[in-house]
Amino acid sequence: MKPAVIILTLNESKHIGRCLESLRLITDDIYIVDAGSKDDTIEIAHRFGAKVFHNPWISYAKQFQWALDNCGITAPWIMRMDSDEYRNLS
Repeated sequence: MKPAVIILTLNESKHIGRCLESLRLITDDIYIVDAGSKDDTIEIAHRFGAKVFHNPWISYAKQFQWALDNCGITAPWIMRMDSDEYRNLS
């Protein structure tokens, strides 16, 4: 049973790739809720197969709840990750 993972982003191209790479070890059920990135965060997320949603930022709690209510997540377990969290694979 694999968990779903929610990552809230805004201009995280510096970090998101290595986060998504390390998450491949545990799941492919990844949901990005982006608040309007102007860099290539969205493109990187798509390359890793993440499901990308857009929602304007209000607060962390509201953004996370929006993800729970609107992303269609069906996994019995849901993790929250920050885009700069990753497992060092080297």
